[in-house]
Amino acid sequence: VKVTTIAGNGLPGYNDNDSSQNTHAQTHDHEHVVQFSSPAGIAIWRDWQWWPYPNPMDMDSYLYENGGGRLVLLVADTENHRIRKVTFDIREEIFLESEGTKERILENVRVECFSGQCGSDDNNSSDDGGGSHGRTASPQAGYADGSKYEARFDSPQGLVVHDDGRIYVADTNNHLIRVIDRYGNVQTLAGSTVLSEQNRNGDPLEGCPPPCLKGVQGHIDGGLREAHFSFPTDVSIQVRASAAGDGEHGDGDSDGDSDAHSVLVADRHHIRKIDLITRR
Repeated sequence: VKVTTIAGNGLPGYNDNDSSQNTHAQTHDHEHVVQFSSPAGIAIWRDWQWWPYPNPMDMDSYLYENGGGRLVLLVADTENHRIRKVTFDIREEIFLESEGTKERILENVRVECFSGQCGSDDNNSSDDGGGSHGRTASPQAGYADGSKYEARFDSPQGLVVHDDGRIYVADTNNHLIRVIDRYGNVQTLAGSTVLSEQNRNGDPLEGCPPPCLKGVQGHIDGGLREAHFSFPTDVSIQVRASAAGDGEHGDGDSDGDSDAHSVLVADRHHIRKIDLITRR
């Protein structure tokens, strides 16, 4: 048993890398050194989804490729106000001199922005593809729903991923619970918002997409848009046992009772529950 570093150089900052780099090469190439800034949450997802890609023989149609169960790490990069995605290849080496001990070696580690101003400062494209759009915009706290290039978070902490790739995020300083689809598009799941003209430091907001909104802090139960949260820090998924079927989690789309699929929230001095069937 040993501890290894998957990604990050130990210094706060923001930097992605490309798939040609691995964890050993990163330490010698400062332009591709992966950096995080106080990541506070991590979730693991096995990708068994079908992904579309352009058909080279017919540009008006798509072909589909299955994720093949690839292991994906989703990271709440708190002080960068983003959700990051980490993928890698696993190679097993057998050491015969140690009685056939196997060691799993991570190769081709790729760290990229999954959601939260993922486009460059001068090119926030709304394309849902996985390609790079130049240097990622400078980290900036804020609130906005939309594509991975348009969405904004403010110090997200906890996150959890459903089998189908949906990610639920405790957007801590926005006092909101957000949901991200497997393409990085963001919606607000629960919590109240109001018009905002200043940031939390009292300074004029810069570049806030209209209508400029902010989350409302408090403790109020009720409908998804009526509820108030106060610095939520973690989330978890609750699935009714009878809805799980033969799988570990089930599909979460059952029309069963209110416990069939819920999101549990650690919200300051409370544990809250968001029922995804009754939407309360």
